[in-house]
Amino acid sequence: MDPSRLVIYVGYAMAAVFCCLGIIVLYGGVPGIEIPPSHVRTLTGCAMLLYSVFRFITTRTKDKQNHEDNSPLD
Repeated sequence: MDPSRLVIYVGYAMAAVFCCLGIIVLYGGVPGIEIPPSHVRTLTGCAMLLYSVFRFITTRTKDKQNHEDNSPLD
């Protein structure tokens, strides 16, 4: 496996993890753990969701750039 592909997969995985965590924080946590409602919770959840979108976009851009660099010349 190409090491650059591993970095791409880790980037997508991190975007998914932050997205899930942002949704969990926004909706009040898991059933066993209660997070008190506040503006900080909303701000933290939104920040995690926005970071996951940013991480996904930068990983996707890097993946496309690596794919274009590795393509054979016509």
